[in-house]
Amino acid sequence: MLAQLSKNCLIQLFLILFSFSEDQAQVLTADSSFGEGIVTIGGYTFSPNDTTSKDPVSILQNQNYYSFTYFIKGTKILRNDDSSLVRNESVTSTIHDSTQNGTVNITVTPVHPVYLIDWTTQRTYNFFKKQGAIQVIEKTLKNDSSEIFYRLTDSLKASVTFPDGKDPVMIANRECFKGNATVANGDDFIFYYSASPAKVHSPLNKFLPANFPYEVFRIDTKVTWSTNNGKGAKGDIIFQILEIKETHLPDNLFQIPNLSKENIRRQEVH
Repeated sequence: MLAQLSKNCLIQLFLILFSFSEDQAQVLTADSSFGEGIVTIGGYTFSPNDTTSKDPVSILQNQNYYSFTYFIKGTKILRNDDSSLVRNESVTSTIHDSTQNGTVNITVTPVHPVYLIDWTTQRTYNFFKKQGAIQVIEKTLKNDSSEIFYRLTDSLKASVTFPDGKDPVMIANRECFKGNATVANGDDFIFYYSASPAKVHSPLNKFLPANFPYEVFRIDTKVTWSTNNGKGAKGDIIFQILEIKETHLPDNLFQIPNLSKENIRRQEVH
């Protein structure tokens, strides 16, 4: 019997799959920019025996996803997930209990962190409340496990190919085409991209080399799920853009906290 995993566990497995070392961190020049706007991404997980349709159009009928909402301006990125898109996220996992010769149901409700990324300095600022007061924890981006996409870099050196004769599909009101990518360790994944120029860049582009010229709207990869017989089986993790807005955002939304304040704590996780 397959031991099902929660969304958060699978997302962490995906991050480990594409892990990188400190000396591989990508650095932007001062005049580099991710554009300006808001991007919302849905993260979906499917077990090996899940026959649900996963194509870019049908997947929108699946309301069981984990959302990521990024407010982007230049080299500053604020993650603050839109509560209107956060729904039906509690996941009930059925796990086989060999000691009791039965099953145990565990319900997991994902937590949505709020943090600011300063890409130029490669640091993050995580916001939370403690006894009614706003607290901030400063971390290096490479050590902040809350973030998935911007921790990845073009050091993956993915080899990209484009299948011939494929019809486009619509993702977030953009015409998108399918591509294949293989990373240095031999793992491969499918992606969908739009050739239309955008004023805000997709966080999903971090799965491909920095010089990839198009905006990535979907990533589809395989992850090994644990099974009771120890053999494992392949399931799917899919990240797909649900909405992209090219809009002006106020500067004060991306204000870096004053580190001299008492509510700032520096934290390095190794």
